[in-house]
Amino acid sequence: MRILITTDAFTPMVNGVTVSVETLYKKLTERGHEVKIVALSQDTSSKRVKDIYYVRSFKLYIYPGVRGSIAYNKRFLKELYHFSPDIVHSQTEFFTFAYARKMVQMLGIPWVHTYHTLYEDYTGYLKLNKYIGRQSVKVFTRERLKKCDVVIAVTEKVKQVLRGYGMQNDIRIIPTGVDLSRFGAPMSEEEKRTLRAQYGIQPDAPLLITVGRLGAEKNMEETIDNFALLHEKNRDIRLMIVGDGPHREALRQHVADRGVADSVIFTGMVPPEVIPRYYRTADIFVNASTSETQGLTYLEALASGTPVICRDDPCVTDLVKPGENGFLYTTREGYLTAMETLLGSSETRHAFEQAAVLSAEEHSDNRFVDRMESLYEGLIRRR
Repeated sequence: MRILITTDAFTPMVNGVTVSVETLYKKLTERGHEVKIVALSQDTSSKRVKDIYYVRSFKLYIYPGVRGSIAYNKRFLKELYHFSPDIVHSQTEFFTFAYARKMVQMLGIPWVHTYHTLYEDYTGYLKLNKYIGRQSVKVFTRERLKKCDVVIAVTEKVKQVLRGYGMQNDIRIIPTGVDLSRFGAPMSEEEKRTLRAQYGIQPDAPLLITVGRLGAEKNMEETIDNFALLHEKNRDIRLMIVGDGPHREALRQHVADRGVADSVIFTGMVPPEVIPRYYRTADIFVNASTSETQGLTYLEALASGTPVICRDDPCVTDLVKPGENGFLYTTREGYLTAMETLLGSSETRHAFEQAAVLSAEEHSDNRFVDRMESLYEGLIRRR
């Protein structure tokens, strides 16, 4: 097959969209398919680098790292027309979306779109009140995607949100998978001690980790508040916050206000290739967000053999199996009980670690691409 993927988010950005696109490109090309990608450039120049068409763009100051474009590169369109893709798969709803729509119009080919982001959780950055923000997202999403043959929801949670928007499209649930070989690679105790020492953490200190963008929508204050309760009982425990974002300084102040500044480590951005080492060095992955669409960091933690304790949310019901690979909580009491179970017994935690690795196998990158490949082939045959 010849496949065209369009996306506003691509490397060096680090998020779920980027992971999905990179996984599709790598695995589909390995299987002999031809894949081209249209993405936004990180500067004001357009260029082609092998299979990637970078469209010139500019910074949008509504959120760090977000870029926009009004460029419509006719040379790119001509080359893509001659590439003659069998199917188009758009990943974002804004700027490069126009290229997907144009190719569908020109070639009459099937159109698949993956809905990655619940934008109503981000409308606060546009200074919109919650009701107006949700209604705007609802109308925009429904109208924007109505021509797509299939809309992919990464979880049942996302599918129900889209149905709530009044969308009549064929909606399929296909979660993004992860490269288990990256996260399952062994790591010696000496390597763990070295990484801990880098941040001044004792080898035997209980270590919690959370990974992701530091945005107000991630509810990181709750993670810090919960940690402060644990810290009252055990002064050796540490929390490592991996990532960066617009809410970083507010979180630093919150940590100071709770009196745990000496026990919370902000690592900043960490290169994706070493992220698995951070998961494996920690004892437990924690998260209090309810704005996730799939929770890829939860899956990465499990694939690394790190049990998960997170706030109960529909996006993680297929990932976290309470009492097996982690726990879901709705109250602080539930959180504390879960922590007591995992931190109170190394034997129990070891059993959870093994179960975490096994549960992640259900969400491998190969299974993800198997399902996408089957969907593409079915739509092409039908068309």
